[in-house]
Amino acid sequence: MDKSNKIFLFVISIIALLAGLYLYRPTGLFFLADDFIHIPQSANSLLAQRNSLRPIGNISLHIDYFFSNKLPSGYHFTNLLLHCINCFFVWLLCRVLIKKYATKDSVIWFPAIATIVFFIYPFHSEAIFWIIGRSGSLGALFFLPALIFFLQKDKSIWFFVGSLIFFELSLLAYESSWIFPIAIVGIAWVDNFNKPALKKQFLYIAAVWLLFLLHIIFRYKITGAVFDSYDTGSILHLDIKKLLLNAMRLLSRTMLPPFFQTKWLLVSFLVAIMFLTGIIVKFYRHKQPKQLFLLLLFMWLLSYIPYLSLGIDTHGVEGERYLYLPSVFFCLWLLYTLHKIINQQLQLAFVAVMVAASSLFLFQSRSYYSKAGIIAKSTIEEVGKLEKKQVVFIQHLPQYHNGAVIFRLGLEEALKWLQPSFAGNIVVQSIDSSDVQRSMIYSKKFTVNYSSKVIEDTINSIMVKDASFKKNYSQKTVALIKFNKATDALFIFSNNALTIVK
Repeated sequence: MDKSNKIFLFVISIIALLAGLYLYRPTGLFFLADDFIHIPQSANSLLAQRNSLRPIGNISLHIDYFFSNKLPSGYHFTNLLLHCINCFFVWLLCRVLIKKYATKDSVIWFPAIATIVFFIYPFHSEAIFWIIGRSGSLGALFFLPALIFFLQKDKSIWFFVGSLIFFELSLLAYESSWIFPIAIVGIAWVDNFNKPALKKQFLYIAAVWLLFLLHIIFRYKITGAVFDSYDTGSILHLDIKKLLLNAMRLLSRTMLPPFFQTKWLLVSFLVAIMFLTGIIVKFYRHKQPKQLFLLLLFMWLLSYIPYLSLGIDTHGVEGERYLYLPSVFFCLWLLYTLHKIINQQLQLAFVAVMVAASSLFLFQSRSYYSKAGIIAKSTIEEVGKLEKKQVVFIQHLPQYHNGAVIFRLGLEEALKWLQPSFAGNIVVQSIDSSDVQRSMIYSKKFTVNYSSKVIEDTINSIMVKDASFKKNYSQKTVALIKFNKATDALFIFSNNALTIVK
């Protein structure tokens, strides 16, 4: 790399670092939805929560609670720290892959670019901006070193032991790591099953699969289930159509921001596929070594499997934590492919454009989470001011803000945790449609207004939470429930305001 390119790369790196640190800053964000459930449970050392086995995440919340208590910025700082550590592992993984599968001239150039792009990558924002969303980054925190150690297992048996340890930790962090046993088979395939060490390779693979099987047995003993029907329902029922649609959604959102209109998403996705097809054709025409190209492509597509039943929101940011691990391999694959088919100047220009676009998309995502936090915080604080009220009725309870969760779950738990002096009841009359409909008219503003309107009315129906967590609320017809201004309060939500009648 000549001096001018080094200077340009350094400048891009500094800009990406400063933009990322500013946009990821822990201040100005709040607790949201499931945070209100999991943080108090983790603070009480409850490690197996909601039929899942993710004690690493719960321990991290317990530590955060010890240092930060009810201060949200402390939890968000941890999310940022996890992302920064993962960026280091991405850089380290690049170096290991390059040394094993590619030419030495790429050792400095490719890892630096890949780390820059992954740091500012905008479409896994949920893993950083939502506290509970850290499950995605926590899974990668142990999966990546497990992979790094496994790739170097031939150097020493201790590298393989380290790989097993980190693999088990990743299993205790998030289910995204379940692909690791398949991933190492892919590595063996790319290595062409080195015949002089064929028996040794099979022993390595067998040991990993045995550890995975033991973990599954342990999981069943603790939770009473191997699979959560919510996470794996479509796979278990072989709903091929839904699985294919979810795969397309995950693939499209890896490369594209949320779109309000599906037709524009489809057009943009088609353009993205044409671009990827073009660089693949050019890569093969250049007759480049294909080992690393195929391995990264395999890892990228494989990493979607744990989320095929879930899919992702194409109109908002919900579910972007599912893209955290796939984004690692997507960034590596894309940048490595470009690295092999275009010159350094064009590569730097492409990275500069990616950094600029990523900063804009990340700014947009942060604004969604920031406003969602303002809505949640304002609601909790206003209810806390009504200690003498017996019932707080709520109309159009906000579920999401452009995909950023608000009170999809956790309202009652939030009040119990943050406003324990409120002894009244919460009655949800209706919820908004933000779970299926996004707002095209966006405003950062959210105000709280007070009304002296006289209301004495009978409530005909209320929303009741579904205890299975598959569905947030269902409507229930009721009788003999009346609103009385003397003893009750009414919260009426709109997109940009909360009106309180009391």
